[in-house]
Amino acid sequence: FEGEGTYYFADLKKTYAGEFKNANMEGYGTEVWQDGRIFSGQFVKGRKHGEGSMTYPNQKQYRGPWVKNQKHGTGIELNLKVNTQRVGEWRRGKWIRWISGKQRVDPDNGQLVSATSILSQTNDSAMGGAGLNIKQ
Repeated sequence: FEGEGTYYFADLKKTYAGEFKNANMEGYGTEVWQDGRIFSGQFVKGRKHGEGSMTYPNQKQYRGPWVKNQKHGTGIELNLKVNTQRVGEWRRGKWIRWISGKQRVDPDNGQLVSATSILSQTNDSAMGGAGLNIKQ
């Protein structure tokens, strides 16, 4: 079949919603597994291939390139529980190295929080006025 649609893969316990070509997942789509994993991104000939993001039940997420169903290239790993991210390198599905350290992200918009925006002013009378409080 061709076009857009939704298909449930009973043997893999997942649902795919997106584009199809020649009865394959092709183009943009979203896979949702019963165990809580969610992938949204590009597919070629039924495989994750191109840009995409995978969210896992443990609230970690990978955003970046995929080649033949595997993470491949420079991507971002996010920890949605503690709002941090780091940039890393993957080859054929295996993590190779971290390119950056952990960085805090704003949970509301996903943007990096700079060191100056982590600091907030407080009205601390013991300090005689405005003080600095580091948000953790």
